[in-house]
Amino acid sequence: MDAQSQRVARWLEETDEEEENDLEDLPSSEDEEDCCLEERHDSESEQESDVGEQIIPDTPSVLQPLSESSSDEDVPLANLRIYKSKSGLEWQATPYRTSVRSQASNIRSRICGPKNDASACKTPISCFELYFNEETIDIITRCTNIYIDKIKTKYQRQRDAKNTDYTEIRAMIGMLLMMGVEKKWSKNTERFLGQ
Repeated sequence: MDAQSQRVARWLEETDEEEENDLEDLPSSEDEEDCCLEERHDSESEQESDVGEQIIPDTPSVLQPLSESSSDEDVPLANLRIYKSKSGLEWQATPYRTSVRSQASNIRSRICGPKNDASACKTPISCFELYFNEETIDIITRCTNIYIDKIKTKYQRQRDAKNTDYTEIRAMIGMLLMMGVEKKWSKNTERFLGQ
């Protein structure tokens, strides 16, 4: 056993020395040329990569030259540029080829925009009436008047708790919607109420 463990120890020392010698023979990283080109391809179409390049399977964004004869000088610099925004969104400097056919999954078959009754609306008032039709505003008016009748006894003057009507409720809902659209509550209140 002792002789055998000595042979194993000598064998391990020899392999360590060989690996150190191999590492010394390699050029330093400063002298090396960059042989990797980084590109992003977000397209899932079946397009060939540039001639002389192969995609590494584990890292799909890194391309390596297939042969030693190809160099970085053959690749236009515009193809290598990727701009990155502050939010992390990446933009390619050159647009994708327009001559390539789009995949079926990228083609929209539905028409965007309003559907059914909403497609017939041409004015803001007709759009408003889709959500708040006459029946809905009548229900709101009746319920508001019931509430006003309950609190009417708390006021001395009758004009402080006067029943409302269809026109007032419709105007109030429309005014609240317009104020929400413009998102300037204090200025809009003054403008809408005429103060």
